[in-house]
Amino acid sequence: MNNVDYMQTIYESTDEAGFRVLTWYNAGTRSFYAKKPIYTPADMKGMKMRVQQSPASVSMAQAFGAAASPMSFGEVYTAIQQGVIDGAENNELALTNNKHGEVAKYYSYTNHQMVPDMLIGNLKFLQQLPEEEYKIFEEAALLSTQVEMEEWDKQVEEAKQIAQEQMGVQFIDVDLQPFQDAVASVQQEMLAENTSIQELYNYIQGVNQQVQQEQQNSTNAQTVPETPAASDAQIVPETPAASDAQIVPETPAASDAQIVPETPAASDAQVDSVQEGN
Repeated sequence: MNNVDYMQTIYESTDEAGFRVLTWYNAGTRSFYAKKPIYTPADMKGMKMRVQQSPASVSMAQAFGAAASPMSFGEVYTAIQQGVIDGAENNELALTNNKHGEVAKYYSYTNHQMVPDMLIGNLKFLQQLPEEEYKIFEEAALLSTQVEMEEWDKQVEEAKQIAQEQMGVQFIDVDLQPFQDAVASVQQEMLAENTSIQELYNYIQGVNQQVQQEQQNSTNAQTVPETPAASDAQIVPETPAASDAQIVPETPAASDAQIVPETPAASDAQVDSVQEGN
């Protein structure tokens, strides 16, 4: 997402629909939360989980063994409270902003989707702007993303603190591999049905592999064996700098670090974020 040149080709892909994306905003990584803890896909077998109203999300939940229950986001709190569903999936802010932490006490970091928000503009309007003014639009959009990302991280940490200390929510780190394996066939089905996303999928996978390698190298570098010496002098290993690499998620996932890449389309521009209440 931070590769401006590459993302520009994605932004321009909606020109035929009459609008263009100017920038993206972090809307968090989606994970499952429920009345009982989830550690593996086996724990989700038979659970009724609210997901977004999209074929990809429904197929994903079913691949995990859950019963997918698409519904309006505004109905989720009552549905969990009354036992209509066992849980839902969203970012951490759903626990506090929408008070889902009052009825679902376990948040498992499955990190199965990343669906950023997009700032869009009317293409005709943008094309009529003088080049200098359009440049201002672009620069302002990029600046707004930088500010939003910083503020988003702060909001997530605040939400986690409130959820833990005031709502009693337990945050669970899970092994992602079993979840990734469970939806591998879903990814292949999506690619077969929509070959136009293959290049984007390959690009995301390439970035993910690069980040994983950098993280592995960083981990290996931190393991410094003690060197025996005749003297009593202590050896102080050099501490390598932390990598600035961040996991690039499922667009639209999308992250993979996303498990199921969500493919944005002109007709599916809206995202299910807590702020919009979807």
